Amino acid sequence: MNRDILAQYLQNQMNSEIYICGSSKLKESMKADLKDLGVSKEQLHEEDFADGYVSFFQYVKT
Repeated sequence: MNRDILAQYLQNQMNSEIYICGSSKLKESMKADLKDLGVSKEQLHEEDFADGYVSFFQYVKT
């Protein structure tokens, strides 16, 4: 998603709540673009998770 797509989508959604989930880099980029497009901090919500690899096989019993 880029800024042009965000601007087009937000034309009729400026009073909506916006949820962002992704890597730290993606979230920072999205927040900056949304702020520039007039979205307030109060409308933004984000999910935090760690970037990286998790091995689930260590928890599997055979």
